[in-house]
Amino acid sequence: MFIEPLTVLDGTIENLELLCAFLSDEIDERMHDPDTLSPQARKYKEALQTIKVLMPKLREVRAAQIGQMARNQLSLCIHCD
Repeated sequence: MFIEPLTVLDGTIENLELLCAFLSDEIDERMHDPDTLSPQARKYKEALQTIKVLMPKLREVRAAQIGQMARNQLSLCIHCD
């Protein structure tokens, strides 16, 4: 079974967006003082920050993947009869 990289990227981005929403709700973004957060909420906040760093990189990879697919399709069409 082969899964297209773009499908994996799309699913991963979607799942991480859902996770961000959940984590944001759990830690209440209005709380900026880490000392007032519970240990669990601090872990959620750290995970949220990590995901926020990762998401733009995943979107860049997705865009590159789409660009590569477009170039591949274009090169196939050039040689068409």
